[in-house]
Amino acid sequence: MNDLVFTIIKAVVYVLFAVIARYMIPWIMTKAKSSKYELLSLIVEDAVRAFEQTITGQGEGAKRKELVKEYVIRMCDEYHIPVYTEQLDALIESAVEAINTERGLLK
Repeated sequence: MNDLVFTIIKAVVYVLFAVIARYMIPWIMTKAKSSKYELLSLIVEDAVRAFEQTITGQGEGAKRKELVKEYVIRMCDEYHIPVYTEQLDALIESAVEAINTERGLLK
């Protein structure tokens, strides 16, 4: 009788591990990836706002963008977030456009 109960408990544990491996692990990985990209978006937006405040003047956009890129790449290395140049450029442009829209500079 004890062997039967032990066998049933082992089977239930195996099924639970199979369910966790099949459904929970991919879900956790998806959540982790999405939170990393949310963090990346926040880092980019904060960097754009900060460098926009510290470096002012006409024609300084390229300089600000390079400083933002350097800062974001450093932060991505620190938080182990993979980032590509094209992706970073798009995020920076998006952040700048969002900030300008907030201020009413774009319609």
